[in-house]
Amino acid sequence: MNLAISLLLTLAVASIIGTVVDETRTYSEYTADYGPFWFEVFRITGAYDVYSTGWFLVILAFLLVSTSVCLVRNAPAMLRELKSWRANVTYKSLQYSRHSRSWHAQAEPRDTADALCTGLGRAGYGSRVDEGPDHVLVTARRGRWNRLGYIFTHAAIVVIAFGGLLDSKIGIKVANLTGFLEVETRNLRASQIPDASWLPEWNHAFRGNVEVPEGTGTNVAFVNLYDGYVVQPLPFTLELKDFRIERYPTGQPKSYESDVRVHDPELDEPYEQTIAVNEPLRHRGYTVYQADFADGGTEFDLTAVPLNGHEEPVAFSGAVHEREAFPPREGVRIEYDDFALFNVNPVTREDGEVEQRNFGPSFDYTLRYPDGESRQYRNFMVPVEREGREYFLSGTRAGPDDDFRFLYIPADDARSMDRFVGLVERMDDPDRVRETAQTAVADAVGGSELDTAAGRAELERTVTDLVERFRTSGFDGVWAVVEENVPTDRQEQIFQAYLRVLQAALAGLYEDVLATEGVEQIGADEWAFFRDALTAINGFDGYGKEWILRLDAFEHVQASGFQIARAPGQNIVYFGSTLLIVGLFLMFYVDHRRLWIWLRREGEGTAILMAGRSARDTLDFEPHFHQMADRLARGTGAEPRSSE
Repeated sequence: MNLAISLLLTLAVASIIGTVVDETRTYSEYTADYGPFWFEVFRITGAYDVYSTGWFLVILAFLLVSTSVCLVRNAPAMLRELKSWRANVTYKSLQYSRHSRSWHAQAEPRDTADALCTGLGRAGYGSRVDEGPDHVLVTARRGRWNRLGYIFTHAAIVVIAFGGLLDSKIGIKVANLTGFLEVETRNLRASQIPDASWLPEWNHAFRGNVEVPEGTGTNVAFVNLYDGYVVQPLPFTLELKDFRIERYPTGQPKSYESDVRVHDPELDEPYEQTIAVNEPLRHRGYTVYQADFADGGTEFDLTAVPLNGHEEPVAFSGAVHEREAFPPREGVRIEYDDFALFNVNPVTREDGEVEQRNFGPSFDYTLRYPDGESRQYRNFMVPVEREGREYFLSGTRAGPDDDFRFLYIPADDARSMDRFVGLVERMDDPDRVRETAQTAVADAVGGSELDTAAGRAELERTVTDLVERFRTSGFDGVWAVVEENVPTDRQEQIFQAYLRVLQAALAGLYEDVLATEGVEQIGADEWAFFRDALTAINGFDGYGKEWILRLDAFEHVQASGFQIARAPGQNIVYFGSTLLIVGLFLMFYVDHRRLWIWLRREGEGTAILMAGRSARDTLDFEPHFHQMADRLARGTGAEPRSSE
């Protein structure tokens, strides 16, 4: 019993883990969520697929076998006990029973027995009368179905364990271990996946996922296994007609549902149904749940904006999930990873309160270079407000385990990047930089001892070099120039001087940009834009490469994420759970009680001896016994007395 309880508690804890930890995700997603250490701990213990892990199935199998043996050994005796009246008792055994009472009645033993049976029946007892040579025995019982509680409870464990084994991935894992099934780890289309990674259509139990874009259908599901997946074919096709999502005012999802059409060769014609959260589709033993949603291949128009200043913008088109050559640069490939129509993020307001704000559409892409390097990017379509000003956000990271580092490009009065790009272009124009450097040097050294042809030429080369260093490496590049050429004790002083000269040169370039826009009066807002632009340019070195992609237009295509399951043991487990509830109720709330009443002639009347027993010997049986004795004694016209 102790072992059984320990194993059941272990299964209960494991089931909680299996409920909390989603078993349909990939190893890379688990690593990102839990970190390398806990990922490995959970992997070793089987937490990612606890219902199909070896130790869980062994416990289920052990409980199934041991409980079945216990049931087979004890159930027949309990069924016999259920029918037995236990009339083979003796007077002395009743007399020395723990619970006994005796009294005398005036009527004959047989008449008294009839009166006792009537009283017992009113109290819910079934009774039987047996006549002996010198006595009459009345046996009574109530709550005999208590014995079924034991049988139902143990049968429930067997049924639940069998249902759990039936729904496990044990068949899939055995096929993989024996080499009949290979786990696929590459991101391929279903048509490209080799036959060795396909499960048979008759596979009786699985739980897989699939994303279906609007206007398309699928007849497969992808079952995650270890660090990859296998493909489960379906005997029907699930077509997504329309996907709808309702959002809160902040843009966060509130509810979503899918209108689907089911095509099945066994049907005369397709039928349609709406799938929503907690409202799945059930068809031929398969259950289709609304799990999540994703992008279904949104198409967009892009412009590659150069960050080097000497190339022209390049316009091109793409779509999510496509991979192709990157038009602006030969040898580079671009992968369009995702698109999000809404991006809800926490923002701290001026009063210190945090609110959820929608940043608008964004798209993710990856650039892969011939040298093997790759970087991931996330760009937002419209400017995002920050501290009263607007910026175009473009984030980058080296890999999926890293956080995005965002570049904040200030938006001009027309909410575009044109002014910023104009400044970058002028910084990359040698002739314009040289002219600005001459003006900056003239203003800085005019009338001083450095105001010579040679001195000016040297300073102009220095300013030109500083502009180039800043454009390519930011302020760190300027500091590197100082470290290379200036003694340590004067580095900070010279660095500040360089910054003043550099800022003057860049301000000249910026004023040139404003002049082309027709801005005659440069105010605080324009100079704030200038400072933001320098901050953004300073981040170029950590941003990656030479282009930023601007999203100009898009045609949104949504996809619905379905979880498709086949669980033949599910109803078996439900039946076992119901059986368990009924069994526990019978065991704990139905008390099996027996009464024996021995009647024998004594003088002109009848001597009565009553004894009783409860199967569980509960505390409330003794007062119940005495209440029954008093009631039956009154029914026979006598007052009871305690037995000797």
